[in-house]
Amino acid sequence: FQVELKKPAVPIVIPSGGNFSAPQNISVRVPEGCIVYYTWDGKDPTSASEKYTEPIAMPEGNNILSLILVDQYGMRSDVLRCNYIYLP
Repeated sequence: FQVELKKPAVPIVIPSGGNFSAPQNISVRVPEGCIVYYTWDGKDPTSASEKYTEPIAMPEGNNILSLILVDQYGMRSDVLRCNYIYLP
């Protein structure tokens, strides 16, 4: 028989984007056995990108956070893009 693996769902991010006037930390829910990678430069994340290990400080300005989730089998989610506009 053959086992067919489904790619994982995109990461859950809190807050998932929006307009902010005060500093925020961005949290990502990472299922057990999985890793989340992210970029701020507009490129799709890869396993060579920054690894999520703790809440991310939201940078000032209009920024796009791109994330992928990689499961224990090496399967990758689609890219999730979150837009953060932080103008103090």
